[in-house]
Amino acid sequence: MKLTELTKTWRGAKLENTFHRVILSLSSVAVVVLAYGAVNKSTVVTLVSPTLKTEAWVGIDNAQQDYKTSWALYLSQLLGNVTPGNAQFIVDAIGPLLDPEIYQQTVAAIHRQAEQITQDGVTLRFQGRKVQYETTSKKAFVQGYSYVSGNSGEEERTTRTYEFVIQIQDYAPLITDIDTYEGRARTEDVLSKIEGRAERRK
Repeated sequence: MKLTELTKTWRGAKLENTFHRVILSLSSVAVVVLAYGAVNKSTVVTLVSPTLKTEAWVGIDNAQQDYKTSWALYLSQLLGNVTPGNAQFIVDAIGPLLDPEIYQQTVAAIHRQAEQITQDGVTLRFQGRKVQYETTSKKAFVQGYSYVSGNSGEEERTTRTYEFVIQIQDYAPLITDIDTYEGRARTEDVLSKIEGRAERRK
């Protein structure tokens, strides 16, 4: 064998060895990064509830919009159909979902509504017609009809909206704000139009 060919072979082997070392080092770094990401990645749960038309995901501190609007629809059906007989049932159902900061005032409002219904001798029911979610304010709106009927049996219908801010904490919904009012949903677009008309009248 010639000395020049032996030198070429030796250099080639050294170069190939160096190349493999670099690749091995890069592979090791990639494995460490992937392992770290897998350990620290929160679990995402996919589910389908009776109020959802399609699948929705929920994570440890966030969820899909459809998941939040389905909860808003469920809550509006509970809060819009309070009677003296089911007031405590509603409190027990939504109590664990309420943020401690609004728990007392929400429970008190439910009981006040039940007492008012008893005093007035009326029946109150709510029928949701439209559900929407506003990304900017993170509010879920349920707009529908509220029906009030007295002893005569005649029903009076008004448009009513339930407004919720629903956060996710440890995969569970946490209601941090509730509001209800007559009329359409007060989204930011609607409020800006109202403010614009008020400005033009000045």
